[in-house]
Amino acid sequence: MKKIILTIFSLAIAFAGAISVAAAQTADSDLQTSLTRMRQEKQTFKDAKARESTERKLAAAEATRAKRLEAEERRAEAERNMEDKRIAVLLSLIDVQIKHLDKTNERVQRMPNISEELKAQLKTEIESAKIVINEKRAEVQKASGKSEIKKLAKDVKDLFKTRRDIVKKIVDAIHASRVSNAVKSAEKRSEAAKTKIKELQDAGKDTADLEEDAVDADNNIAKAKQKTEEGVLDEANESLKNAYANFQDMAEKEKNLK
Repeated sequence: MKKIILTIFSLAIAFAGAISVAAAQTADSDLQTSLTRMRQEKQTFKDAKARESTERKLAAAEATRAKRLEAEERRAEAERNMEDKRIAVLLSLIDVQIKHLDKTNERVQRMPNISEELKAQLKTEIESAKIVINEKRAEVQKASGKSEIKKLAKDVKDLFKTRRDIVKKIVDAIHASRVSNAVKSAEKRSEAAKTKIKELQDAGKDTADLEEDAVDADNNIAKAKQKTEEGVLDEANESLKNAYANFQDMAEKEKNLK
């Protein structure tokens, strides 16, 4: 029985077919560089945050007004530094986000067995997301003040959810495309089976059982096609398995007619 295999990728997409090793290594290296920079920026921000907290406590502990003012100036400077580092972290996160999307698009475009129309659709989804992210990058670059920067930090975090949604949409679209292709293959198999039945009929063979199996196979294929259009891919896959079970039964019965 022919197996219909659907492979789900999470965050990183697993793709069938040959991928250019050099191009893949370049993309991976570029992304890894961005990830390393992001981790470094995060650590720098943590250090700046710790320093601001320390300066705040020292300012509160100073006994004289002059000392408190001096300490408060140091604390304010530490806070400005912390805000700068937070912005650097957000820009690094955005850079990583862009790199992930570019890598996803690169892999999608190299995928065999999905239509050019689907590739174009997925590329459009990714490019649209990049536009939104780059707009947010411009906001972050111009940001100032603790409250504004914190708000932008939340917005950037939400952008990661956007990327996850895009990845899920891509997975679903790819699966639907693969099942759709499998349905077309099953339809061709059905036509070939009917041709064989006609040949056996012409040779004077009793093909009643084969004809019943052919009807069952067509019904299962029709159901698989309907479920694919509805997006219920598990049920579509199951119906295809049933259709190929019908074909297997037909093959066994044909042996007995010879």
